[in-house]
Amino acid sequence: MRNKRSPSTEKAIDYLFRFIHTRSEPFAPLPPLRHLAQNAHVSINTIIKAADRLTDKGLLTKQRCKGYYIAGKEGADAVRDEIDITPLTGGMSAVVTRAVRTDILNGAYQSDTPFPSLKELCIRYNTSFRTLKRALRTLVAEKYLEPYKRSYRVVGFVKPAAKSRIRLVSMENNRREVRFEGVNQDILRLLDLECGRRDLRLEMFGHATFHEPVQIPVMPPAVFSRPGNRDYFELRDDDSVLGYCFIIPALSPGVRYVFEILSSFGKPVAVLDSTGGLVLPASCIKEFFRIFSNSISADCGEAATRFLIDLGHRHIAYLSPFHEALWSQNRLHGMQKTCRFAGPGYEVIPIVLRNPANIYGFYRFDAGTKGKFDILKKAYEQWRKQVKPHFIRTVESVFTDTIPVRKLPQALWAETLDQLFERAVAIKECTAWVCANDIVALQALDYCKRKGIAVPQTLSIMGFDDTYESLVTRLTSYNFNVRALLHRLLGYLIDTKSAPRGLKPVTVDGIIIQRETTAQSPV
Repeated sequence: MRNKRSPSTEKAIDYLFRFIHTRSEPFAPLPPLRHLAQNAHVSINTIIKAADRLTDKGLLTKQRCKGYYIAGKEGADAVRDEIDITPLTGGMSAVVTRAVRTDILNGAYQSDTPFPSLKELCIRYNTSFRTLKRALRTLVAEKYLEPYKRSYRVVGFVKPAAKSRIRLVSMENNRREVRFEGVNQDILRLLDLECGRRDLRLEMFGHATFHEPVQIPVMPPAVFSRPGNRDYFELRDDDSVLGYCFIIPALSPGVRYVFEILSSFGKPVAVLDSTGGLVLPASCIKEFFRIFSNSISADCGEAATRFLIDLGHRHIAYLSPFHEALWSQNRLHGMQKTCRFAGPGYEVIPIVLRNPANIYGFYRFDAGTKGKFDILKKAYEQWRKQVKPHFIRTVESVFTDTIPVRKLPQALWAETLDQLFERAVAIKECTAWVCANDIVALQALDYCKRKGIAVPQTLSIMGFDDTYESLVTRLTSYNFNVRALLHRLLGYLIDTKSAPRGLKPVTVDGIIIQRETTAQSPV
């Protein structure tokens, strides 16, 4: 009977467990135990017992005269060496400093706007006035904040004199147009908005090397293709350019070529990587490059799993036809890691495809499908000979782009996804599906509607990207906080010291937008 835990101890252990895995970082000190006891609604002795229990399990470490600290991941010493930090110094003020700094970088506080009152900040960060003041003084010294009218405000990025332009580089399509699809459209719109707020001019350049390998000449006569394109030397020597933003929709032979050229310009380059596995060519001057990415991190998978566990789901399926991609593998890894921390009885069931030919947009039609499209195309060619030119211009893109590039792959892709969904439905204990992105999740909703599966009453479904379609259909989705990421990206182009050194991707925290496709587990 001595080892039996009281309900209050169980409550305290549960609170500390959730605090560790949702709000803290490895090696960070725990807040004062009296604050934790107050938030958990237990006594100080009970919270001490709970902390000791988690110390025995290896989730916390206890240091004499210093208190409790969050334990590291597997192989704590190796991780500490890898990230090069000294976590056991600074106390509670270091925890508050890190929390406020993260919120500033994630865009929670806008540049050149007044900070909340100190009383409000004490409540938000659950700390004392004195500790908060020490944290704010540290952020002032680090140039994140500046005193303003008896309070503080976030320091805005100031562009250097005579520097007024950011150049956005992406790949062209077959018609030599710089086109953005899906999530990249939102990125372009937000990037243009952020440039406008800073009185910067955004220019778009394309490079037509997306589908075929390129031979890198000694000195290419024209680097980027666009109307009125200037030669290489004019682009390189243009002092009005702050830097370049390179959006990589997919890894291809042409990416290496563009890296070579951007490196030779001698300007800062912010690479927005949505694929993962990016390796810069050895010939590039890596000091000019910083990689920014949210979608390839495992953090989003961890957050999605914690969210569903809080709703009572214990058996969660991960559905991905893109599992050849690194970002899909990382999301599954984050989900599995969270289930291991949650304990026995929690599991993630992967239902994935690894064949890259199954990815939407990369289908190769079989002879039957291609033959049927050829019949339609011949009829179109006959129609073209009988109509006026303005009719041709109106519908030509439908036969050259929409049908063969979008609609036919979409139909074949939907057939492949139905096979995934049938495998998931066969697992009776699953009460939640986490889809690789919103496109898959929307197809899952359509499948459930056709099969008569009640969402979210019997099955919860969520995706990633928080697209416009997820808003319209009320799909629960993970928002990658792209605006905050672009805020940091532009900050780097304006002031290269604002981003950490090295090629480890710069990320920001995302958020789950809960809508009408997730609910409490029916089990």
